[in-house]
Amino acid sequence: IDCTRLAARHYDWSVLGADYDARVLAREALDQAGLARSGDWIRYILGAAQKLKVNLYNKYGTIKVLQGAFRRALQQSKFSFTCGSFVNWPIRKYYEIPANGCVLVCERSNGFGELGFVDEENAVVCSGGDVLDAHAWLTADMDRAQTIADAGRHLVRERHSVAARGRQIASALQRIRRGNFAGSRWRDGVFELLES
Repeated sequence: IDCTRLAARHYDWSVLGADYDARVLAREALDQAGLARSGDWIRYILGAAQKLKVNLYNKYGTIKVLQGAFRRALQQSKFSFTCGSFVNWPIRKYYEIPANGCVLVCERSNGFGELGFVDEENAVVCSGGDVLDAHAWLTADMDRAQTIADAGRHLVRERHSVAARGRQIASALQRIRRGNFAGSRWRDGVFELLES
């Protein structure tokens, strides 16, 4: 997990991943404002590979290189925008962005609050087209932006890391073994087990 302070990061923004509508709008807005983005070259490599019909995801080595590039892009940017794709799910980027010390700027996904995300506390909610408003608000007070980034990293480390998921799954399996498991749910960032 990256702890580099926002002030030491070279880029203001990253908008990584597939060309979902909200991400395209965010990229266009940032481009029109002249704000360079970290990791843009990753999209071009993936696009070129697709045109050449080269599968970069079928070899462990290329997957590791792409994952490393994605992580470095996040670690070089202060803020990163994402969305929940066309199904509006809290996809992997909702966790990777804050884990790498960026401010998570995103559309509100299904289950956003239940998973512990709170607008202007550990994330910033906006649409792709409104990313410049988020930029103005965040850069007006970089101490506030750093506080949001730190709170997001803390939420992911404590509630959504691999270690946390392991503990959550283990507790569910123990309930199943005892015969009193009636499901689970997230509420305000807490994983709750329901008893039968």
